[in-house]
Amino acid sequence: MEDGEGGGVVDESLAGADFYAHRRKEEQENERLLMEMLAREEEEQRGSAEGTFTCDGCHINQPLSALFFLEACQHSFCLKCLRKCILEKVEIRTCSKLTCLGCQVPISQTDIRTILNPSELDQYLRVSVEELINTNNTFIRCPNTQCNNVIERAGASSDISDSAGAGNVPLTKEAIEHRNEYRFRCRECSTEFCASCRIVPYHLGKTCLQHEDDKKQKHCRYCAVQLNAKNTAPAIPASANNPALANVCVSAECVERRNTACEKMLPCGHPCGGIRGEIECLPCLLDDCNHDSKQKTMQLGSEYCGICYVESLTDAPCIMLKCGHIFHYHCCRLKISNEWSGSRITFGFMDCALCKKQMAHDSLADVLAKPLMLYNDVKEKSLVRLKLANAENSDVIKDSTNPFYNDPAGYALYRFCFYPCYKCKKPYFGGEKQCEGGGPKEFNAHELVCTGCCDSGLGKSKCDKHGTDYIQYKCRYCCNTAMWFCFGTTHFCEPCHQKAGEIPRLPRHQLPACTCGIPHPPQGDEFALGCAQCRALSEEPTTTAPTTTTATAAATAATEPKKQRGKSKRKEKAENKEKKPKKPPSKKKKDKGEEAKQPKGAAAKGSALKRRRKVSSPKV
Repeated sequence: MEDGEGGGVVDESLAGADFYAHRRKEEQENERLLMEMLAREEEEQRGSAEGTFTCDGCHINQPLSALFFLEACQHSFCLKCLRKCILEKVEIRTCSKLTCLGCQVPISQTDIRTILNPSELDQYLRVSVEELINTNNTFIRCPNTQCNNVIERAGASSDISDSAGAGNVPLTKEAIEHRNEYRFRCRECSTEFCASCRIVPYHLGKTCLQHEDDKKQKHCRYCAVQLNAKNTAPAIPASANNPALANVCVSAECVERRNTACEKMLPCGHPCGGIRGEIECLPCLLDDCNHDSKQKTMQLGSEYCGICYVESLTDAPCIMLKCGHIFHYHCCRLKISNEWSGSRITFGFMDCALCKKQMAHDSLADVLAKPLMLYNDVKEKSLVRLKLANAENSDVIKDSTNPFYNDPAGYALYRFCFYPCYKCKKPYFGGEKQCEGGGPKEFNAHELVCTGCCDSGLGKSKCDKHGTDYIQYKCRYCCNTAMWFCFGTTHFCEPCHQKAGEIPRLPRHQLPACTCGIPHPPQGDEFALGCAQCRALSEEPTTTAPTTTTATAAATAATEPKKQRGKSKRKEKAENKEKKPKKPPSKKKKDKGEEAKQPKGAAAKGSALKRRRKVSSPKV
């Protein structure tokens, strides 16, 4: 016995006994574990010899083919136990907690893909992604059930600039901060929603709690302004107790929309979102309507109108077109009334904004009547042009992969350009679409004049005998005869047409100088040379460009006063009569052989015409 530093007494014999006891206990435990291991190895060896093993999960002897070693921890189990373990986690949607049956090491994705069959693996992956989205604030799923796009949340915007909410009321600082953090718009389907409460569309100007309180109040069904005794529009006398026309503010626009809206209530208890007078009502457009009678539509009521892209479908009375798409009624009428925007007549304004099929609805019959007449007129003239161009059997129409397959009318409307005459308002042919790129970017509607309405100052643009079918024009930029007519306003010769993208942009002083010596407007202006048929019957054949005599006669005929023109014609006829040689006396008797060779009557006239100059109308 010795005194310790702290004044205590240490018994050496007792300390040595405890040490040896602890040492014996450890040896006994190690011996036990060794015996168990040897017994397990012996059992495994016996099972291997027999072709089976005992699974540590279910403790049932299994064939060696069912044995599976986990990659992460090297524990082995039968495939049946592992598959059961994974599918249990999938069912309760806790795939993130999937670990080994004997330890807490996670099972690798490689093992999971090997253990599960394709359908089970697909289910596991879907649940895993869903669990990740629900437990991780970094990802958000679009609330649109037809989209389900996953959006990654970025940092909240620091923009606190003022903006307006419902009723153009400025947003509070709290509302701006909430908007910057929780307002999202899906890039796939353009659905705007709140990432916090999942409301569609986003409740601009209010936090989630404010929105819940606000939902309990009455609001204008069109502009969502909160209603009170002062700003509620008076009821229509004939429909004072009709709930379908209630809840509208005093705004002139909202009152006008109410006067157009349907007066019926749907079986779900919501007012119809269609227009007045329809035989069949629209399906309910409210997103939160879960009534059994609600029919599925191609669009949600919270989606923007596909024409205006400013207001949602529930913000104004709507119609469902024959193609099944829904738009604001007033947007459809406005789109048709505005017609085409450029100089060329196009008919895209009559098409559905989403599927490009022609709009059709009973309420649009009056506003579609005039455009449909114009469409049929232009289509008929385009088909005539297609026939003249020998393109009725074009490869474009025969190609099954082409959008104009078996559609000659559609191809003709696409290929040929027609323009509205400023004077007579009728469509006239103005060239092919392939020339459109070289035309002027801006146009003057006053310049779009058909041949029949051209002023006399532009030359002789109408023949008293042949009308306008054979009128020839001088090239607008040189003195050659025009062979092309493009942009609905411009005549080109062949060389100038090849430079149609450049020459119209040149200043007048850089245009080619006059080479024909014919009185005509300056280069850059249109000028008609007169009827080519009449000139062919009264003049000698000429070559390419108009000669001085030919063009002078056409210019003089178009610019002389009527009295002077009559005198000059009579004088010219008298001079020609004096210069004309007298006919020699005809023989009384002719040889029968010679008489048979000489043409008679109409045949003589036809052979004479064949000897004259051939006339070709301008190319297009």
